[in-house]
Amino acid sequence: MFEMISDFYMTYAEHLITIVLAACVFCAALGKKWNWPIGLVGVVMYGMHAWFIWGLYADALLQIFYFATGALGWYWWYKGGNNKTEAKVVDLRTVEKWGLWILIIITAIALTSVLKERTDSTVPALDAFTTVTCMFAQLLLMMRNRFTWVLWIVADIVYVYMFYVKGLNFLAVEYAIFTLNAAFGYWMWTRLQKAGK
Repeated sequence: MFEMISDFYMTYAEHLITIVLAACVFCAALGKKWNWPIGLVGVVMYGMHAWFIWGLYADALLQIFYFATGALGWYWWYKGGNNKTEAKVVDLRTVEKWGLWILIIITAIALTSVLKERTDSTVPALDAFTTVTCMFAQLLLMMRNRFTWVLWIVADIVYVYMFYVKGLNFLAVEYAIFTLNAAFGYWMWTRLQKAGK
C-alpha cells in the first residue's frame, strides 16, 4: 500500500508542487496573508525535490531561505506596521533599485563560480541568477515592497528557460503563468499602495 502511494506521489509530485506554489503566489499577488502558510508547505515539497531528484542545488537551498523568510513575512504582514498594525505596501527609490540590480549580478556571478566548481549542475549560471534574484525578491515581498514583483517577473522568465532546458516542462509552464501573476501582482500592489493599504 505504501509503495503504491509513493509511486502515485512521485508520478504526480511535480503537478502537486505546482498547484501548491500557484495558490501561494496568487494569494501574494492579491495581498492576502494566506500566501505565507501555503508557501511554507510548498517550499518544503519543492526543496526536497530540487535537491534529491532534479539536481537544482542552489534552488533547493533557496527553499530553506524561503521557509525562514516565510515565517517572518507572515508575522510582518500582520504586525509590521506602525503600532504593530498590518504593514502597508511601500516601494524602493530609483537609486536603491539600481543598487539592488548591481548586487544581484555580482552575487549571481560569485554563486555561478561556486556551482561550477563544487556541483554537477548542468545550468549553474541560470540556477545562480534565479536563486539570487528570488532571495532579494522574497525579502522585498516579506516587507511588502512593490519592487518585489519586478524581481519576480525577471526571475520567472529565466526560470521558464531553465526548466525547459532541464526537461521539466510542467514547471516551465507554471513559471510562465507565474510571470503573468507577477505582472498582476505589480498592478495590484500599485493599487494597494495608492490606496494606502
